[in-house]
Amino acid sequence: TREALGEADEGTLYRVDLVGLQVKDESGAVLGRVEGFFDTGDTGVMVVKGERERMIPFVPEYVKSVDRASRSITVDWKADYDA
Repeated sequence: TREALGEADEGTLYRVDLVGLQVKDESGAVLGRVEGFFDTGDTGVMVVKGERERMIPFVPEYVKSVDRASRSITVDWKADYDA
């Protein structure tokens, strides 16, 4: 259960805590909300659902910030990307 994980240390994130957070691109355009995650080898991928579903790798190249206080994730991912 979630309670068994305890509080995340500073700089540590639990995927379960990210589900439901709003995802927006660097211009502020909302892409949707995190519905879940899956793994592809070494990389975790966020499933983001909005007007359509997007699969965004959860890596520093794309995930620029996670703000748990405002419940949002900022990504370098344009609304018109196919993936």
